[in-house]
Amino acid sequence: MRREHHTKDILYTLREGRQFNFTVPAEAHYLPHTGPARFSRPAPSSGLRKQPEKNTSARRGTAVHLANNQEMGFQGGIEMDALLIFQVTLEVVEFREEYPKVKYRGKDDKLHEHTFDHWLRLRDGRRLVSSAKPAFLAERRGLADTLREIEPFVCPAFADEIRILTEYNVTDAAANSASRILRSRRSRNEVHVEEVRNIAKGIRGAFYLGALAALGRIEADYQEAIWVLIDEGLFRPQSVMDNPLGRDWIVRAGQIDDHTLLCVVRGSE
Repeated sequence: MRREHHTKDILYTLREGRQFNFTVPAEAHYLPHTGPARFSRPAPSSGLRKQPEKNTSARRGTAVHLANNQEMGFQGGIEMDALLIFQVTLEVVEFREEYPKVKYRGKDDKLHEHTFDHWLRLRDGRRLVSSAKPAFLAERRGLADTLREIEPFVCPAFADEIRILTEYNVTDAAANSASRILRSRRSRNEVHVEEVRNIAKGIRGAFYLGALAALGRIEADYQEAIWVLIDEGLFRPQSVMDNPLGRDWIVRAGQIDDHTLLCVVRGSE
C-alpha cells in the first residue's frame, strides 16, 4: 500500500470511531468454518482452446470453479475477472470457458474460425456468449464488426445473444468483491453468520462494514460473516440501494472495503 493510501485508510478509520489494536496474538487464528475441510483434485478444463504455458503479452493461467471443482482456463485479466464474477452471479446457472468454437465465412469470402471466451446459461433460459478484450484492443481490432459477421453462425445454434466484455463492465473492483464472496463461502461459520444476522435486525440506516466487523470478538470472523450475508443479499452497498438485487449490483458497487457504507435490504432477513 502506498504511503498516502495508508494515511488515508488510518484517517478514515479514526473518522468512523474505530480504534487500532496492535496487540500481537499469542497464537495464530484460523477461520473456524463450519463443516470438515475437504480437498479433491479438480477435474480438467472442458475448454476448447488450451492456454500456452508461456506468453509475454497477456496474463494467462488456470482458475478453479469452486462449485464444480473444475479447472477453468483464461487468457487475460478480463477473462479471469469474469470467471470470478460469473461464479457469484445468481442468474448464471451454468457457464463454460473457451467455448464454443465457430467456423464462419467472413466478408472476404474466406472460412475463418473463432473461439468465444465464455458461454453462459441464465436462470431464465437465455444463453450468452462473450468475447473479452481491453476496450482499446477491441476497438483497434474491430471486434464488434467481427462478431457481427459471426452472429448468423452462432445465434440461435449456440446462443441467443453475443456480448463484448471490457474493463468497463468487468471491473477489478467487482472481481475483488467476487473473490471475497467465494472465500466467504468456503470459510462460512454458521454461529458467526447468525450473530451478525441478529445484529442486522436492529440496524437502521447505513453503517460502515468495518464498524460492524469490529463488534466481533475476533474481527476477521465477522468480516467473513458479513461477506456471507452480502452474498445472500441481506447487505448491499448504499450506492446500489436503488436496485440492490439487480444482476449488475457487484459492478455498480465499486470497491467494497472496511470504509464502504452498507445497508440492510429489508425483506431479506
